[in-house]
Amino acid sequence: MNELLSTADMQNMDECCNRLISQLGIDGNIDGVCILGSGWADGGKHAGRGKCISYDRIPVLGKTGVDGHSGQAAIWNVQDRCWLAFEGRRHWYEGAGWAPLAFPVYVARILQAGALLLTNAAGGLNPKLQRGSFMITADHINAMGVNPLQGAHNPFWGERFPDQSVLYDQNMRKTALDAARELKLDAMEGVYIGVAGPTYETPAEIRAFRMMGADAIGMSTVPEAILGNACGLRICAVSHISNVAAGISADRLSHSDVIALPESTAAKMGRFIAELLPRLSAC
Repeated sequence: MNELLSTADMQNMDECCNRLISQLGIDGNIDGVCILGSGWADGGKHAGRGKCISYDRIPVLGKTGVDGHSGQAAIWNVQDRCWLAFEGRRHWYEGAGWAPLAFPVYVARILQAGALLLTNAAGGLNPKLQRGSFMITADHINAMGVNPLQGAHNPFWGERFPDQSVLYDQNMRKTALDAARELKLDAMEGVYIGVAGPTYETPAEIRAFRMMGADAIGMSTVPEAILGNACGLRICAVSHISNVAAGISADRLSHSDVIALPESTAAKMGRFIAELLPRLSAC
């Protein structure tokens, strides 16, 4: 696995980006790009889903290797706002390197998207975050042990040493929290900690992460946020709390439980993202 984004990766992303733009008929800029984690893709039912293309027709992405990620890129038209949705994400632990994770951010940068929305399913560490609630990311902790910007500096991604003092846009955070509360969703701001996976954490690790200030934990989002911030995108991230973390509950953790959403919960997530996208466009 290539642990660094190479010149060949960048060339491959450029070719695939041009193919994506052509096949989806994207003409000009778009309002934003969203990367959808487990359970979030149904938002397209509420968001005017248009043309789509399967990831396996985009070589740099390839077929998703995780259940719960449909693996399609689609145009969503919401209240006269146009978003490009990556329905399902690639993960570092899949072993395909950084290019599949970086590609949606690369596309957002090329299209001069006004916003980058990252969604995920996460485990709750904070007792206030129970299954079915939502967390708007105020900040993150990178506990993955890797960084997508390591290696030779490529000016495409911005400065060599990007500032991360305010990585998640404050106006977008407030907008997301307001939208969730108007929909009467159980939501709060918090700190997301990203780990490499694919194993779930031990109870001892969860206790340590909680002491570090983490409120929710997952195996994604942090790399995309690092890249998006570095190249100047405004970022918002939202977690659906699919389970409580190891040691907090007596239940054993399994991915099947994470993706087994009640129909009512999936509908809430769909309504939330359909309400959120046009608001983020206006931020």
